[in-house]
Amino acid sequence: MHPQLILPRALAPWAKAAWLRVGSTDRAWVQAGAERTPITLVTTPPWLAKAPRTQGATLFVVSGSTAAQRETLERNGASYIDPGGYLHFVAPSILIHLEGRQRSLRSSGTLDAPVRLGPAAVRVAIASLLVPDDLAVARLAKRAAASLAQTHETLGLLEQAGFVRRTGRGPRTERALTDRSGVAELLRQTMLRQRRPPSMPTFVYARRPEDLWTRIGSALGDRAVISGAAAAALLSGETSGATSVPRTLVRVSKDLPIENAIRLLDAAPADSGANVLLVTDKARWSAVLPREIRKIRVANSVSTWLDCLREPRGEDVAQQFRESTLGF
Repeated sequence: MHPQLILPRALAPWAKAAWLRVGSTDRAWVQAGAERTPITLVTTPPWLAKAPRTQGATLFVVSGSTAAQRETLERNGASYIDPGGYLHFVAPSILIHLEGRQRSLRSSGTLDAPVRLGPAAVRVAIASLLVPDDLAVARLAKRAAASLAQTHETLGLLEQAGFVRRTGRGPRTERALTDRSGVAELLRQTMLRQRRPPSMPTFVYARRPEDLWTRIGSALGDRAVISGAAAAALLSGETSGATSVPRTLVRVSKDLPIENAIRLLDAAPADSGANVLLVTDKARWSAVLPREIRKIRVANSVSTWLDCLREPRGEDVAQQFRESTLGF
């Protein structure tokens, strides 16, 4: 009889092979004939450490792991599983390595269509990634600048897609985000399908990017946030790379007309040579947990990553920022 790897259902919803099964308990083990070897599940793995010495086998449970993190674990002989669809398990006479088994972004039940997120649902998803350990509806709604109904509906969609796990009923209901990378991918696909919001390229005189960002913060205050590659440089602290940001993306509150923002910045519309792109923030991403760095208002890390993807040649910046700062 070939060995079988038995895992908790929540860790491997995509398991279909005969040698890889999921069970209803929270335990994991390897079954070879009548011999059962227990597997110790370890959360929050030390990325640069070897697997700890335990009886039986050890399996690191990670969520939203990056390629570099998984490679580090494999290089150190560690076994890991990411509920998003990655499994690497090593034991005497056993090697299992799976990639890309993530469930498709489709809702369960009778609907057979991709998950669609409206503007409010996008804000809820962003807020859930920023504070994944607290998905209480009322607090999540406040962070996402959404209504209770919109927040509850979005959590239901994420649950159907397999990204959120719910336990209990009524007042005792608890939710946990089980697949941060899956939610991030859903946001990426949603953003790329959407039309670009109204924007205006402008030129604002400044000797250095830091001077430009300070001027934007002073002129527009809490009615705007810096996002995209400029925000990525500020959030990651990579000041050395700040000079390589050719254009600063600024999300301007929809309550402040672009024309007024141009006047407050003493800017000039520019078809070429623009160093500032003013974007009307109709989706209200700037309302979701903005940061303040050196008195400069900056978009949250998830919104920053999404805006990087839409900038010219921004895919590389977005990927680097995702791996170094987001971590999922």
